Amino acid sequence: MVVGPEQFKPTSSSYGKLTDLLRSEEWEVAILTGRHPDARREALARASGARLRLGPGHDKAFPNLNLEPRAPVERDYPYQRTATWGRVLGVPLDDTPLRWPLVEEMDRQMAQLVHFNKPRKDQLLVGVDPGVGKEGIALAPENLAFLVNHLASHVRSKTILLTSELGTRCDDLGKLLRCEQLDLPRPTLKETVLLLAQCDLFLAANTDLLHYAVAMDVPTLGIFTARDRANWVPTDASNLAILDSVEGESLSLADLMDQVDELLR
Repeated sequence: MVVGPEQFKPTSSSYGKLTDLLRSEEWEVAILTGRHPDARREALARASGARLRLGPGHDKAFPNLNLEPRAPVERDYPYQRTATWGRVLGVPLDDTPLRWPLVEEMDRQMAQLVHFNKPRKDQLLVGVDPGVGKEGIALAPENLAFLVNHLASHVRSKTILLTSELGTRCDDLGKLLRCEQLDLPRPTLKETVLLLAQCDLFLAANTDLLHYAVAMDVPTLGIFTARDRANWVPTDASNLAILDSVEGESLSLADLMDQVDELLR
């Protein structure tokens, strides 16, 4: 169940409807996803009446939560930590690869839409996310545009700009691109992820969409800093190549094309 910010206001009608909905169903388990405590969602978990209520541990979690896993001390890929929850629940997930499956009908419809707007099969669809990475770092639009324009001059392709962020970063980058762009409506994250799944190649910093792309087996080129490498490299991701970004140094176009060639091989 996914809830929006407006449903968290106790005085709103949507909050009351959500609480009534939770109480009207029989729930066995409530699992709060996320890395940080959230008292409002914890209250909703308790309202569900679920016997097992699992979420990030903290001093005031009980009685809203009654199972509080804590992050392991060792550094590992954060999204792989769900395997820890699997062990708690008696489900062996340790060797299970992370995947983000799509609704088959939605995936098929989006593939048809992309094909209608990009009928040539020899023309790749290259997705680009100009968003800020999880360590708070992003390439300047001018620098990212330089990379994308160089890539487009060597690979027959159309470029589509995708991001899960609000703001003008896509518009700012789009004005700097000299390559052919594919502009399709993506009013919500759902359409954005469905379009991402159609990409033949995806280029991004350490953003949310990069991790979606890796989990959907999209060939992905990540632009990572040393801090990104320390904490955010997906486990056993053969469809991910990483281009190292060092402050004050230019990214190597030769390295860029070598990584792209390897991903598309």
